[in-house]
Amino acid sequence: MVRLGALFSGGKDSTFAIREAARAGHRVCCLMTVHPHSPESPLLHHPGTRIAPLQARSMGLPWYGREAASAEEADESDALDRVVGRAVAEHHIEGILHGGIRSRFQRRRFGELCDRHSLEAVAPVWGRGAGYLREIIGAGFRFVIVSVSAGGLDGSWLGRVVTADDADRLDLLASSYGLAADFEGGEAETLVVDCPLFEFGIALCGSPAWDGYRGVLEVSGAAPLYKTLCPNSA
Repeated sequence: MVRLGALFSGGKDSTFAIREAARAGHRVCCLMTVHPHSPESPLLHHPGTRIAPLQARSMGLPWYGREAASAEEADESDALDRVVGRAVAEHHIEGILHGGIRSRFQRRRFGELCDRHSLEAVAPVWGRGAGYLREIIGAGFRFVIVSVSAGGLDGSWLGRVVTADDADRLDLLASSYGLAADFEGGEAETLVVDCPLFEFGIALCGSPAWDGYRGVLEVSGAAPLYKTLCPNSA
């Protein structure tokens, strides 16, 4: 068993990695989120990271967050070092958990982060192939698409909870447009709103913004399902 701090964006992969690490016998002690300065960051997930504290609360885990000062690689590394340093000091973590699937860039950067802090890198979903999206859905994970930026994905996908039928559609789009059906190439970003790890589901309040080529779900509120989300809604 390794005591882990999880790099957590709130998306499907970083959340599913927590479940897989626990099933492998590891203990996830805390969640760590760095909010990137730019949505174009090649390393860090951008849309929806502001609800990570609520997701952590639903999982009953401590959460550490920090802003990257700029889009510079050095500033993202500094922010990561600071949240990891707190996790080491306060929770005595022995490793860092991340949800990378195929990105060698991310794997290298997270490996360097581990080396700087003398920690083990744990990536339980690395190398998952065909059927991965259906595996997540079948395990009871409900996730919403919060951004799209690839041919074949239009504004109708924003705010959608992805189902098994959607996974079939994504396979067809992957064949037609050459996109990665699991979004590992940055084609879309997701946000988990419920899963077996959560004590309560999360309701989102937001509106889609679509410019004809790419889009984002602009989340204006989030709350446990049993609380009032949008004060002005009927």
